[in-house]
Parts: sequence; C-alpha cells; structure tokens
Amino acid sequence: MLETFRSHFPKIYSLVFSRTAVNTGLVFSGNILAAIVTFFTIAVISRTLGPASFGIFSLATALATLIAGFTDFGLGSSLVRFFNLNLERDSHKAKIFVNLIFKLELIIGLLILIVGMLLVGPLSHLLSPSNPGQLVFPLRLAIIGGFGLSIGAFIPAAFQTYEQFTRLSLFPIVINTFRFLSILGLILIAKFTLINALWVYALVPLLGFFIGLLLVKKDYLYNKSTAAEQRSVFSEVFHFSKWIMLSFFATSLAGRLDILMLSHFRQSSEVGIYSAAFQLSTIFPLFISAITSVLYPKASKIERTKEKFFSYIKKTFSLSVAFVVLLLPLIILAPYVISIVFGAKYSQAVPSFAILTISYMIATIANPISLVIFSLHKNAYITLTNYIQLALVFGLNLLLIPRMGSVGAALTFLISTIFGSLAVIIYSIYISNKLPELSTADKQNNF
Repeated sequence: MLETFRSHFPKIYSLVFSRTAVNTGLVFSGNILAAIVTFFTIAVISRTLGPASFGIFSLATALATLIAGFTDFGLGSSLVRFFNLNLERDSHKAKIFVNLIFKLELIIGLLILIVGMLLVGPLSHLLSPSNPGQLVFPLRLAIIGGFGLSIGAFIPAAFQTYEQFTRLSLFPIVINTFRFLSILGLILIAKFTLINALWVYALVPLLGFFIGLLLVKKDYLYNKSTAAEQRSVFSEVFHFSKWIMLSFFATSLAGRLDILMLSHFRQSSEVGIYSAAFQLSTIFPLFISAITSVLYPKASKIERTKEKFFSYIKKTFSLSVAFVVLLLPLIILAPYVISIVFGAKYSQAVPSFAILTISYMIATIANPISLVIFSLHKNAYITLTNYIQLALVFGLNLLLIPRMGSVGAALTFLISTIFGSLAVIIYSIYISNKLPELSTADKQNNF
C-alpha cells in the first residue's frame, strides 16, 4: 500500500498544487472569510439596533440585494465565458465582450437608480401600509445601495475574466472589512443609528466599484469596435444569458419575497426576528456552494450512460446525507446559538431558524444531484422549476404570513425547498434513465 502511495505521490502532488486547485482554494477561502466578516457585521448591527429597527434595516438591504439580482441578467457569467472562449482565436472580439458588458452594467444600474427613486413613494406604501413614512428614506438608501451592487458586479467578473484570482479573493474581504470597521467606528463615536448604518451599506458598494476599476485590467476601454461587431456580440450575450437571466430573476425574487411580504403584513420587529434567523442560516449556502463547486467538474465529465449517471447520483446522495447528519445538532443548539449571536431579544427567532435549517439540509442533498440536469444541458427545466417555486412561494406567503408571521415565512421556504428538491431529483433520475446503457464489454471492465 505504501509503495502504491509512493508511485502515485507525484500525481497527487501535482493535482493538489496545480494552478487550478490553488486558485479554486484561494477564491473559496476568500469567499468564506468575506462571509464571516459580513456575518459579524450583521450580528453587531442586529444587537445594537434591536428587532424593530433591524427589521427596517433588513428590508432595505434585502431590496438592495434584490435590485442587484434583477439587474445581473447573467452578464457576469457571459463575460467570463465569451472572453475566454474568444481570447486565443480573436482577442479583439474578446475585448468587445468586456467593453459591451461594462457599458451594459452601467446603463442598467443608472436606469434602476432613476426608476427606483421615482417609485420610492409607492414602494413605501406597499411594504408598510400602516406607516409608509418610516420607509421613505431607508428605501432611497436601499436603491443607492442596489445601484452600487449592480454596477459593482462587474468587478469580480472582470477579476475572474482576466484570471486575477488573488485580487478576486482579497477584494470582498477588504470591502467587507471596511464596512465592518465603519459600523464599529459609528458605534465608538456614538453616531450609530439605523440611517447611518444604511448610509454605510449604500456607499461602500460604490466605493468598492471605483476601487475595483483601479485594480482590473483596462485594455477593453481602448478597444475600438464597429456597430455591427457590437450588435453581433450583444446577440451572443443575449442568447447565452437568457436562461440564466430568467432563472436568476425567479430565484432572486423568491429568495426575498419572505422579507417583503413580512414587512407588508406584520410589524418591523417581526421582520427583524425573521431576518436574524435567516442571516444565521445563510452559512448553509456556503457549504452547498463548496460541495457543488467540487462536484460540478465531475458531473460535466461523466460518460453519457445510464450506469455512470446513476452511480454519480448514488455517491452524491450518500455524501450529502452524511454531511447533513453532521449538521443535525445545530437544530438542538438553536436557542443557544441565537442567544449568543443576536441576544435574548431575538429568542423568538428559534423556531424560524430550526425550520430554515431543515430546509437548507434538504437543499444540501438535492443541489449536487441537480448538476446532472446542467451537465445534460437541460437548463430550461431548472428555469421552469424556479418559476413554479416563485408562484408557490408567493401563494404560501400570502396564506401563511398573515396567520403565522415569521414562522409562516419559514414554513413557506421549507415547502418550496421540498418541492424544488423533489422536482430536480425526480427529473435527474428520469433523464439518467433515458441514457444508453454501458456496452457488455464496458460492464465487464467496470466489474
């Protein structure tokens, strides 16, 4: 056994320390650290503001995130794909893609800023019918923040496009740390208020965008192109990103409807309670992302046979279930975790956190299996499922939130997750079952 290890050690070493592996580890570590800094920032804000003001803060930041999601349109994915696809064979065209997407990000962001400011009044009445005045200025800051996040999405995509992975990993850490220190600074000088916290969240993304522009390569800015070339590039971007755009629109809205509808039907304090539970549970998407990022290349390379795909499904199911079992104690420890992180004022968040945790555990099992659908280029099915989930989320929130408040929002998330998970697992098995079987010779070799 030792001899076998020695003989394979050079291959193992080259794989572990390959450029791809190192860059993947670098970016993932950066994302984890940035998320940890964000988590501590939210914990400090929630404890300092209290449930009612934290509810308004959460609503404003949810709206900013939603705006950024709506304006993404799959442009980041398009940038990375088309630049690398054309770089070697036509570098001029590759730079046209960067130039076009940069302009599109700016135009879309500015449109959202203008339209959003015009709609602040109606939005305030929609989200808080009983007291719309309390939301007017927070929503204005949310729209500025959404504008910053929208145009700022170009920066990490550009880092990835030009393979500036060290900057890609460090950039969110630096920006999130600056935001965290700004919040701490406001507390130390006794200037911390809901509005000042929102000012920080509105301006930091804009600051990040301008700093990012200084760090990314700028050769695309000086690349001249004809109108015909730009139309051709735009057509390619649109056709590639349409399913991503449609999917992201549905998932972005479905993911934030809970906060928006809670704000409409209940008091801001209950929005704050639910937001605390939701923020604490957001650690799970990091784990899901880690698992899927490791498995996606494997799923993409699976031989297109029934046996190979079913083998993948069984292995990923076993791996995900084992991971979920390790996380089960979190449900039992929920009261203590909530108390330590957010304080006794948020004790009512425990039931919602437990339900959200179960939801993410189910998603942890389903998401790796769903990669089968992407590897077989059945993206339209995922988009259809996302829109059914969106309708389900809206209907259930409409039914459950007026009756059960934050627990109703959490139950809606659970039911939607169960539906989506079953849909992708069943369809993954269905399309795998339609694949050709291994030949007799291949079966014997595998055996």
